[in-house]
Amino acid sequence: MEFIASQLIINIDYDDNKLAFQNTENGANLIKNFIGKELFARILDENGNVIDGFGNYFLLPADPKILKKGFLTILTDSGEWRVYTVKLSLGWLQVAEFTEPFGETLEKFRSLLVIFIPLTLIIASIGSYLLAKKTLKPIDRITNLAREINAEKIDRRLDIDLPDDELGRLSKTFNQMLDRLENALNSQKQFSANAAHDLRTPLTSIKGIIDVTLNRERDALEYKDSLIQIRKQVERMSKLVDTLLIVARFDSKAIKLHKEKIDLTELLEVVVEQMQYAANRKGIILKADLQDNLTIVGDFDLVVRLFLNLIDNAIKYNQPGGQVTVTAKLSEKKKGLKHVLVSICDTGQGIPENELERIFDKFYRIDKSRSRVEGAGLGLSIVKEIALAHNAEIQVKSQLGKGSIFIVKFPI
Repeated sequence: MEFIASQLIINIDYDDNKLAFQNTENGANLIKNFIGKELFARILDENGNVIDGFGNYFLLPADPKILKKGFLTILTDSGEWRVYTVKLSLGWLQVAEFTEPFGETLEKFRSLLVIFIPLTLIIASIGSYLLAKKTLKPIDRITNLAREINAEKIDRRLDIDLPDDELGRLSKTFNQMLDRLENALNSQKQFSANAAHDLRTPLTSIKGIIDVTLNRERDALEYKDSLIQIRKQVERMSKLVDTLLIVARFDSKAIKLHKEKIDLTELLEVVVEQMQYAANRKGIILKADLQDNLTIVGDFDLVVRLFLNLIDNAIKYNQPGGQVTVTAKLSEKKKGLKHVLVSICDTGQGIPENELERIFDKFYRIDKSRSRVEGAGLGLSIVKEIALAHNAEIQVKSQLGKGSIFIVKFPI
């Protein structure tokens, strides 16, 4: 109504101090477009008398009380009117709109809402239920599969073709988790079989030695020899049990480092000397090329075990007449930091390329037959744990049939 009033003011004639709507084409178009049955316009003098107007303006009484600038809502016998009043220099301009049709429309709309809102809610609820059921169906399958999974059915997987959304990624992650669990379970089964074999062999040997010894009376030297053999088998079992305890301590994060300053050159000399007998017994040449005064900070016993395991492996998986070389040196400065590099190089059978990523896994063995080399597949996993505990890096390079080289880089 404000817009209509502004347009009407332009078409008001002030000639001879008398207000009237001009009979122009613009005014006619305005009246034709806006003024109708429910909308009127009129001009009133200062006393509230109607001077000129368009539409059913007579339906609204000419009352001076309603001559107030702005909007008013007036209730008459004909119905409710919304009136907009503008003060002119010689009178007033009023534009009024009959609001009853809007009330009827609102009432009809309200009636429709009463019907359609419950209906819409019912349809939306059914649609939401069906959509949720379809969306959650993969989750139900994951839940049911999780209930069925056990040690005997660890190979079960979700076979669901889903897009790359949240549920699709959840399904893939669930299958990947099952892959890891299956690998871990298979590794533990293999380890249990290996450990049982390693424990059963010395126990069988001990039982055999005792049975033979007790079969008849023997002299003191024979009894002593039997005891020496039994002691060797006990030491073998003790070594395996000790290894298992270390693995358990690393797994439970219960391992505590007793750090101290270590002369790594001297430590490696002692380890090489200690392993010399095992190398000689297999016909392996074991030698060392160590730089003087190499020092690191770490747990002495664990560092010794790390290199004992690496050198022991290099000897075990070597060929008679082969060679194992232990090298230690200070690396060149890199970004202002120094490192001690220790490498154990052998001329053994080498490691297949597809096995390199798994050789540090717990319970993993390259030699599945166990016919050639004793062990439960824990040596290299312990080496990795010890290296990580000392913030050291460990790398391996190998060529099948030519040998391997293990490199340990200790920070200074």
